[in-house]
Amino acid sequence: MIEVVNLSKDYKVGKMLFPALHGINMKIMDREFTALAGPSGSGKTTLLNIIGCLDIPTEGEVLLNGKATTRLTSREKSELRKNEIGFIFQTFNLIPVLTAYENVEIPLVLLNLPREEKEKRTISMLKEVGLSDYLKRRPNEMSGGQQQRVAIARSLVKGPKLVLADEPTANLDSATAREILTLMKDLNEKFQTTFIFSTHDRLVMEYARRLVNLRDGRIESEQSK
Repeated sequence: MIEVVNLSKDYKVGKMLFPALHGINMKIMDREFTALAGPSGSGKTTLLNIIGCLDIPTEGEVLLNGKATTRLTSREKSELRKNEIGFIFQTFNLIPVLTAYENVEIPLVLLNLPREEKEKRTISMLKEVGLSDYLKRRPNEMSGGQQQRVAIARSLVKGPKLVLADEPTANLDSATAREILTLMKDLNEKFQTTFIFSTHDRLVMEYARRLVNLRDGRIESEQSK
């Protein structure tokens, strides 16, 4: 599904050049449940952002289903994100004034789907994450774990081929993190959606079926379970 070819990324701050990634080569197949792991500064979030078309590399390419995303225009990348990629963030990134239902519905509004279809998909996905009774709750009326469940539902409601999760357990206690990871693993199997995480959480690494360890912008090791 994803092929990363000789990928490098440098950040320029003033006259200084800071290398974040060096010659990354990697393939990720359909339906994988993969963690990009490493300490702060290892390049895992940068790699995740480039795969998700949120950042551009200095050199190299990323191919998504054979399409070189690094060559797309800004508009084409936006369309790709809107239609094919879901995102889960460590801070949940829910809109505070909207209910759980309204937060999950947002991607479908962007797709201009009929009202009945939006309602059906939104309610169904909130049921999948165990929040059928929380449709009208706002983020400040929910726990961190419940907010992350809303974020997961939002990422999957449009039926993306790929979900990217940046440190999804960072703001959760260990018991809640296990619940969230179990949920995502179940959804990965049910919907056959590829999940890629960036993390330094040992718990996420434990749940991942494939582990890609990064250090200093390079792949240090890989392990499939």
